[in-house]
Amino acid sequence: MDVSLVYKGFIYPLVNNPGLSDDISIWARIQRLFVIAKLARTPGGSDLEEVGRWAVQQEKEKRLLQRPGADRLFPSPERGNKYLVQVEGHLNNSGNGQTSELTLTWDRTGVPGGSEISFFFLEPFRSEVCAAYPSCLACLADQGCGWCPLSATCHRRLAQDQGAAACGSGTVRLILSPSNCILCEDYRDCYACSKDPYCEWQVNSSKKGDFLCSRRGRLPSAIRVPEDCPKLCNQRSTCSECLSNSSQCAWCQSTRSCFFFAAYLAKYPYGDCR
Repeated sequence: MDVSLVYKGFIYPLVNNPGLSDDISIWARIQRLFVIAKLARTPGGSDLEEVGRWAVQQEKEKRLLQRPGADRLFPSPERGNKYLVQVEGHLNNSGNGQTSELTLTWDRTGVPGGSEISFFFLEPFRSEVCAAYPSCLACLADQGCGWCPLSATCHRRLAQDQGAAACGSGTVRLILSPSNCILCEDYRDCYACSKDPYCEWQVNSSKKGDFLCSRRGRLPSAIRVPEDCPKLCNQRSTCSECLSNSSQCAWCQSTRSCFFFAAYLAKYPYGDCR
């Protein structure tokens, strides 16, 4: 089962009076996901222990993170101590193309019903092991890593000799911000979408020919290999074929050619198509 999202980093309980640690609780608010939550046993350690495993369908549910034997989540919550947390969300079969949700809340701040964990209590995860990350977003979830768009590989940010050489010898910079990663919804054609191992090309049944690229695993009927894609607009030779089951193609009668309608102004800047 592919991982759809991961929360990984450190939580600082920042408790002045350790006796209050019994009152610290963390919940996961989940919708349409199978979730596995883990928390380190000791401050600063990497010895993750499972504190929750849930499968949630259509309705949002709030689940409590609990250690085996009902031990405290933070055995030593004093200031300066931090705990590694990792929460993975996997798409289940209840999504049916709809969005999913995963949010962590806690009662550390005394807000009735809990509140989202503020960045004041969080620290991003950082490591030196970057090569194992398979995607841009997974790579940049580690603050010690950067993504090379040319080779589609993850490298250490500070390893200038290795990172630069593997990413165009300085001509191409490593991507360091998740906002610069190419997401599934950025793809505009079936071929590019289905070539990405994390994406699939969907046909929206509510509107004929309305296509969409999204994260893989949402619809069983989605296209996942380029060989199953319909012809590109410029590969269609007749008007009927051009307009068949596609809202993205347009037929130019004067040139007798099919083209991608979104590129109309670039292809015919002087109104050559009539």
